[in-house]
Amino acid sequence: MQSLRKTPEFKEQALSKARQRGSRTLQEVAAELNVPVHTLKGSIKESLTGKAALGTIGVYRAQERRGS
Repeated sequence: MQSLRKTPEFKEQALSKARQRGSRTLQEVAAELNVPVHTLKGSIKESLTGKAALGTIGVYRAQERRGS
């Protein structure tokens, strides 16, 4: 599998796809990008800062559980 650290451009595109994924899960986006889902989640977490970051990660996880 590819690493999100391959190029800054790839990482930027991967993060954009993850944030604008609509009803798709992070698992589906990761499969499309051919990266492990935990790598994608880690990159999302790295891209966020401060206390708001923890709340946002929780939103991503909640959305995956609901399927939305």
